[in-house]
Amino acid sequence: MVSNVQLLGNIRCHSGSSFSRTKGEVFMQEKMRAARFYTVGEPLKVETVGIPELRLNEVLVDVKACGICGSDIHIVYEGVTPTAYSPITLGHEPSGVIAALGDEVKDWRIGERVVVNPFVTCGKCVNCLSGNSQICLSRRVIGIHTEGGLAEFLKIPARNLVRLPENIPFDQGGIAVDAVATPFHAITNRGALKVGERVAIFGCGGLAAHQWSSLSIRLILPWREQRTWAPMK
Repeated sequence: MVSNVQLLGNIRCHSGSSFSRTKGEVFMQEKMRAARFYTVGEPLKVETVGIPELRLNEVLVDVKACGICGSDIHIVYEGVTPTAYSPITLGHEPSGVIAALGDEVKDWRIGERVVVNPFVTCGKCVNCLSGNSQICLSRRVIGIHTEGGLAEFLKIPARNLVRLPENIPFDQGGIAVDAVATPFHAITNRGALKVGERVAIFGCGGLAAHQWSSLSIRLILPWREQRTWAPMK
């Protein structure tokens, strides 16, 4: 199997780490680097592409870090999740600093630290209006259906931004919107767990690790054909 370092070409990141750009030229440049997906089984290609033009309600984010999700691995290695088109820039866990604003964006300012909700939704369908925008009837995911965050800059609707406090590093902030928010939603919304309840977490991986860390519980662990309660630390 090709290693994750090879998969991501000269980005040189491992699964679970982040792609971070070094501080470079101030915004106003016309080109940027982006990690582009072409074909299943082939490494991403770091190419120079044009910086996207903003619509009235969009923001340009100067990307500081972008998490590498298991979904990205599946896309590149297996083709399990097909992208809407190729080549495409992957990455749906970005964080960064606002570099430019569309003319109708009022509640944000250049220089603010942000993370990005990766679901681009319509805000008008029955699911969006009922508070379930995660299942919007016309939902698109950045890095899968539209250009993603494995690039120096990302354009995104302003409503998809979430402010990132100064005390949270960019790499941690980026993954929080997906790898942390997903199991948190499962715990609080779908599972509706209450304080004091006991649960078992089956499986492994990043989401399970974040789910485990989100709960003050005891975890069932198999040991010599018996199940014992191991307190979390």
